[in-house]
Amino acid sequence: MHPEVSKARASVAAITRCVRNGERSPDELLVAKDRLEQAKVSATIDKLISDAPPLTEQQRTRLAELLKPVRVTTTIGGNS
Repeated sequence: MHPEVSKARASVAAITRCVRNGERSPDELLVAKDRLEQAKVSATIDKLISDAPPLTEQQRTRLAELLKPVRVTTTIGGNS
């Protein structure tokens, strides 16, 4: 298991016990669960990347295009 997932799971378990005992807020448990989900996604991405063959130049270009930030132009006063 990925170390960050293990750490996040332990945190959820500890905070769950504290919430049951009235020592911590349920909101803290929600945050811990969100962190666990983020750690799982990150671990999955890490595994996919490490197991995948190297990208071709065409694949790199395509990914770069997909990840380019979108530029939004705005005008002062809301007029176009």
